[in-house]
Amino acid sequence: MDITDLLSPRGVIAQLRAANKKQALQELARRAEELGARIRRYTPVREVAPVAGGGVEIRTGTGTERFDAAVVTPGPWVGDLLPGLPWQVNVHRAISAWFLPHEDQVRRFRIPVNDYLHRSERNLGSYAETRRKLAAGEPLGLEPGPEYAPQIIHSIETGTPRMVYGNVRNGGSIDNLPDDCCTEVPCLVDRAGVQPTRVGSLPPQLAALNRLYLNVCELTVRAALEERRDLVYQAALLDPNTAATLSIDEIIRVCDELIDAHGELIPAGIRGG
Repeated sequence: MDITDLLSPRGVIAQLRAANKKQALQELARRAEELGARIRRYTPVREVAPVAGGGVEIRTGTGTERFDAAVVTPGPWVGDLLPGLPWQVNVHRAISAWFLPHEDQVRRFRIPVNDYLHRSERNLGSYAETRRKLAAGEPLGLEPGPEYAPQIIHSIETGTPRMVYGNVRNGGSIDNLPDDCCTEVPCLVDRAGVQPTRVGSLPPQLAALNRLYLNVCELTVRAALEERRDLVYQAALLDPNTAATLSIDEIIRVCDELIDAHGELIPAGIRGG
């Protein structure tokens, strides 16, 4: 059982005991509703308009409701979503690889190192438990979850409009990133399929940070398609975390060891290169 802290600029404001982040968010939603909040899940918002005398009106696909306040969470794109409101959004947190070799910086900025490894371990555990239940003929206890795949299928089949954050070909959605890269942007989904929205330009420092990793991704894809070992080396050498942690000779040696360990899973040209 983990303790999840909810933080404000003045410090911790609440602690939730939960087995995982999903459960923590469910508990947070439950507490908010107990205090009078109304949460509309999977509801596309068409318009948010201030009301004279205070409050806001929110128009959705099912009607219009009035609230004392609205919480809008599109991240740094809020200015494009609501250009008429005098809001300033500052991005305060981004995990940069240059912090990772320094333990004191990892602790100071609470960087969740190896977070994806922990997620994978949990997913593998859930997969094994599901297989066990199926083999034993036990009920699975299926319940609606936050996964996008069934929501996307439902919207395409029924025409129910939804807004999801999808990983799609950029194709001009973000102006200052390459067209052929994969980006995660708001997408409208209905009978016409998944339709990425145009976001505009990222702040230049965030676009620069993204392009660092896009260079690594492009070289990695080219290495696989062209079966070139030298591109594997170059991709690893350009990775900010690797370059900040290991010397050139160490990076090459790690690549060689990983290629050998994966054996026939690696394209033949790379193994023989």
